[in-house]
Amino acid sequence: KGEFVVDLDTMLKEYYEYRKWDENGIPTKEKLKELDLEVDIPWL
Repeated sequence: KGEFVVDLDTMLKEYYEYRKWDENGIPTKEKLKELDLEVDIPWL
């Protein structure tokens, strides 16, 4: 009934890249540094 089908995998990949998250939805080291959360980097 919808007008189009969304490619969820592509959309999710683009969203994660925009948020600076990895392919699992976890913030990248770059993002943690940006948020001044470098103390959390060792667990990555």
